[in-house]
Amino acid sequence: MFTDPSVQAVFCSRAGYGSGRLLPLLDFTTFSQQPKVFVGYSDVTLLLNAFVQRAGLVCFHGPLVAGEFAEGLSERSRAHLFNLLTRGTGEASLPFSTTLRTGVAEGPLLGGCLSVLAATLGTPFAFDPRGAILFLEDTGEKPYRIDRMLVQLKQGGVLEHLAGVVFGDMQGCWGTEDDPTLLLSVIADAFADYSYPVGFGLPVGHGGENFALPLGTRVRLDAGQQQLVFLESAVT
Repeated sequence: MFTDPSVQAVFCSRAGYGSGRLLPLLDFTTFSQQPKVFVGYSDVTLLLNAFVQRAGLVCFHGPLVAGEFAEGLSERSRAHLFNLLTRGTGEASLPFSTTLRTGVAEGPLLGGCLSVLAATLGTPFAFDPRGAILFLEDTGEKPYRIDRMLVQLKQGGVLEHLAGVVFGDMQGCWGTEDDPTLLLSVIADAFADYSYPVGFGLPVGHGGENFALPLGTRVRLDAGQQQLVFLESAVT
């Protein structure tokens, strides 16, 4: 971990292998009484959502110190993160490339790495996204594996009461062809029974610019305009 005292923030230095082992050891009451900004993604998804739902914190799905910070973060995504942490607002909205079902919905933003979230089902730390805008992303998972994980979430009732869903660009998840058609059809099929908006291609998570998302804040998913709009400040 890397702590920046100027913004009272904790940045994960690398992917959080073994994050699940930490969860039973954490005192969420103490975290709620002494809040910090927590930034990371990938396996850290477990910690981010637990802090949001159990400690009432806003947490940031965003760049890693030994990842994007070390390898080079675009000036725009760096400014977005810095402004989120210091002012509470960065970019007013983020675009996504594809609409799978149109519509507009609002709710608190939750989510992160799909494979990590699916692994929480059946545990005391299963996340609860009812009424939320659910963000999902992953990397290196073939379409058939994405299908399996989405079916798992669906059969576990996780997808039933969402306000909306938006995916990252899912780098490395398109299959053998450099074409998202199969993956998009898998996603469309998984959400065919629901009426809420579904978008794809947000520049967040593995690959791309990895813009930070303030989990726990209220957002608007506008699938017609292909935008995720931030509606409230992320810090006080």
